[in-house]
Amino acid sequence: MGQWSVLFFFQSFYFFTRVAVLYKEVACVAGKLVIYHFPLAAFPMNYQFIDLSKLIGHIKTAVLTGEYCMAVCYYYAKVENRRRYDRIEMADIRIRKRKRMRSKEIKALSSELEAVLGVPVFTEDDAVDLAESTDFDLLFVGNDILGLVLGGRPFLTVRGVIKYKPVKRFVTVDMGAVPFITNGADCMGPGIVEADPSIAAGDLVWIRDMKNNMPLAIGVSERSGTELAEKKSGKAIKSIHNVGDKLWKTGE
Repeated sequence: MGQWSVLFFFQSFYFFTRVAVLYKEVACVAGKLVIYHFPLAAFPMNYQFIDLSKLIGHIKTAVLTGEYCMAVCYYYAKVENRRRYDRIEMADIRIRKRKRMRSKEIKALSSELEAVLGVPVFTEDDAVDLAESTDFDLLFVGNDILGLVLGGRPFLTVRGVIKYKPVKRFVTVDMGAVPFITNGADCMGPGIVEADPSIAAGDLVWIRDMKNNMPLAIGVSERSGTELAEKKSGKAIKSIHNVGDKLWKTGE
């Protein structure tokens, strides 16, 4: 019976912990009820009293123990809530005010992107939506996020680069830089092996690896194309979006 009591106690403790995610007061009451109604021999703690019959003479101690149980419940509830929040933040990106663009707006946007990237992208015949997000606006083509708008300047996301295969605004890095870039790190000068000479400081660029020419990230260049090719030390490109980040995961 003692083993069953211990098992039931821990099951109840887990339940009260989950309840405490939203209701701290409920956890407090629950903790006290556990103390009041369970044989103390079932507790994995060494207290001065021996069995339930002596509990009446130790109400003050029981209340304090109940408060302790509540505190433990609340602590683990906060840990669980933080983990749940982190999972949501890693998997999702906040999107607001999504609206369909007019054909005239789509045509102008497409022409601007083509001039920047050297290849045609979507047309006015495509369903293109503009939406607000945390760090920049997003461009939906159908249900895929293929573009972004930063400071009024449109560009492609990594998935957009994969789809449309631009021939301009590229920066190529060596394979040693790939793990850092795909983890969201800024691009350092010594890792660069090639860059589009038409890039100007402040331009949006896309970063690719030297072996497969696969896109890794989108960033804002802090140097011109010529300066990037010189491989000087220090930060060369500030990363704003990369393979594996929240924006990338929305397309999985």
